[in-house]
Amino acid sequence: MKKPLLFLVALLFVSALAFMSVEIYSKSKQNEENKLTRQTLPTLQFYTLDSLAVSNSIVEVGSSTCIVYFDPDCSHCESETKEITSNIERFGHSQIFMISANTPKKIADFTKQFHLGSYPTIQVLWDKEHLFYKLFGNATVPSVYIYDRQQQLVKEYFGEVKAEAIIKHLH
Repeated sequence: MKKPLLFLVALLFVSALAFMSVEIYSKSKQNEENKLTRQTLPTLQFYTLDSLAVSNSIVEVGSSTCIVYFDPDCSHCESETKEITSNIERFGHSQIFMISANTPKKIADFTKQFHLGSYPTIQVLWDKEHLFYKLFGNATVPSVYIYDRQQQLVKEYFGEVKAEAIIKHLH
């Protein structure tokens, strides 16, 4: 009786290890694909807070672009936003897209709190369909992706970063 039970436990253990190995390999492969995908500005598929779909047509040709992935409930995102807005004149004509997957109400409250609507170079977008991770991979909040005028990835940051570090890669 003990041998079949021991065999069954060993079989379950080996099966679990095999399953976990396949999952780890799949995630690793997906992360590598995302890394390649985001080397050129991916096709944006987000929404305004009024639920209007937007795409890359809102990206100005010939301008550098800064994408900030944030969450309105994140204190580091608040600090990042304060850094950006207090140094906004140093960003020049670069476009800043602030994208969140939170609810439109929370995003709108965050937008009002930091007066983001008063900055013409900042556009706040809603990731209604949770596509950010598919386009950019496993992003923490805040995450910053900087693209040059040819829409090529110059630098990416995961976690809070000072405005100076972003600005030096935008021009």
